[in-house]
Amino acid sequence: MSESERLPHDVVYDILTRLAVKSLMRLRCVSKSCNSIIINPIFSSTHLDRAKSLSNKNGYLLYLDDASGNPPYRRELCTVVYNTLTEISRFQIPFSHVDIAGFYDGMFCLQNNRNNELYLWNPSIRKFKNLVPPRLTRRIESKNLVHGLAYHSQNNDFKVLRLVTYEVWAKAEVYTLSTDSWREVILRKVFSLCPLMSMMRHSGKIMLPQNYDVEFLTMFQQLEVFKGFLAFFVFGFNPNGYNGTKCNIWVMKEYGVLESWTKICLPVNYFGNFCGCTDNGELLYINDTKLVSLDPDSLNENIIAIEEVIWEGYTANSMESLVLLDGLNVSSEYED
Repeated sequence: MSESERLPHDVVYDILTRLAVKSLMRLRCVSKSCNSIIINPIFSSTHLDRAKSLSNKNGYLLYLDDASGNPPYRRELCTVVYNTLTEISRFQIPFSHVDIAGFYDGMFCLQNNRNNELYLWNPSIRKFKNLVPPRLTRRIESKNLVHGLAYHSQNNDFKVLRLVTYEVWAKAEVYTLSTDSWREVILRKVFSLCPLMSMMRHSGKIMLPQNYDVEFLTMFQQLEVFKGFLAFFVFGFNPNGYNGTKCNIWVMKEYGVLESWTKICLPVNYFGNFCGCTDNGELLYINDTKLVSLDPDSLNENIIAIEEVIWEGYTANSMESLVLLDGLNVSSEYED
């Protein structure tokens, strides 16, 4: 092909940003010029931004099924459209005995529940990275650990928060993917077993609602985004008599303003694990091994036709990304 017959570079670049990750991976094997574009971190960011702009925002459920009867005890991560339960993808997690500690834009943080090792995993390209051991909190029981995954949009970088808490103290470290290193985050003294809530409570950044836990015995607390607002979910039951499980949703109508906390009271059936909220505010939780949704306005409760669920997450967009494609100390799950 002559030079005059070649497509301009910017046209090729634009076409590549519109292709699915699977197609891009194939192109890497047949074209050196395309491969040099695809492995560039700037292209990875551009491709993800294009995917977000083209997303239909249907809403998607991600869940792990129970593979306890299938050695070597590896679970499958499934993604389905929320309203129709149409399956979009299914990936086998490349490790046994791991839990999902967080996910964002197609990236997952996995925690080994036996040795507390951490992994970043991109199922779309079947790559993972075993994180370097943390410096300060290496040998800690898993019951005292909380992990979270976040994306720093200004720096186009992923970060992992590792929070260790005991009755009278807490320590935190943050891992940064671009530097492949941990750094300590100084916390004020913490006096609670609820790590994330305690950190926010005593940091002076955001104050929780006053007397949020005086109405009933608290079973579970969690921060979520509820209909676009920061919300604090408190689940519990009446200590003076059994009237079912209750949920108070404290919604911060004006971010950072203590007086704007507004309470919504909901009766809920017993649940095993609270999974979060959909974009329209439906609560998702696991009851035994069944996934249930609750409409906070009508109080209609629906059993979602997915059984043997041991973990569930919700996302507005089902993203594929190229993160970890060409990084240091990155491994492949298996070869084609």
